[in-house]
Amino acid sequence: MYEDYVKIRDKYTDCFNDSQTEILDKYVDYHTGPDTYNLPDNIKKMAAELNKAGLEFREMGEGFTEIHSLPGYYESVFKNKVTPDYSAYISQMAKDNKENYAINGGLMITWEELGDRLIVWENLMNKYPKSQLIKSITDNYYSYLSDYLLGMDSDLIYDSEEGKIFDDKMEEYNRIIKKYPNSRTAKKTKELIAAYDAHTPEDQIGEKLNLRR
Repeated sequence: MYEDYVKIRDKYTDCFNDSQTEILDKYVDYHTGPDTYNLPDNIKKMAAELNKAGLEFREMGEGFTEIHSLPGYYESVFKNKVTPDYSAYISQMAKDNKENYAINGGLMITWEELGDRLIVWENLMNKYPKSQLIKSITDNYYSYLSDYLLGMDSDLIYDSEEGKIFDDKMEEYNRIIKKYPNSRTAKKTKELIAAYDAHTPEDQIGEKLNLRR
């Protein structure tokens, strides 16, 4: 029921986004400061109606705005109505979606938050290996792990000029290794550090790590 509900709601939300392109294209122009907007009355009314349906305007970066479900919407609908694996999954998705994860190829949460998020998904992967959600759980984990170890377009891991991993990334890697020494995340992090210490070319790091191995 949850999966069907999400699929149908996403379909209708996508259609709604397509039908409101004129409003969405102009929405960024109402932005007057951090988290502040000067919305026309008709947009205020629309935002209030969206909120009643568990939807919101969300800026996605580069001038794009989309209509999304509120982060905790599915959790409020399905609380105490699903099995523990689904409950844990829905709850974590709500937490992950509270804010934009990345914009313009750069991380919008801290690297420490990303590390802790990885451990949560790894624990879910280990706790519910036979869940019907295991593919989604696993895909989420490895997507985050790829960003964590290989970086993003605007968030690089390795300082080529200095010949070392950036200090802030190294500090986070040391934290995760110390705090969760037996985790898969720590194991792969150690492999990354070892690969750079062995002067593996940057374009070969991903193949060397083979994240899903």
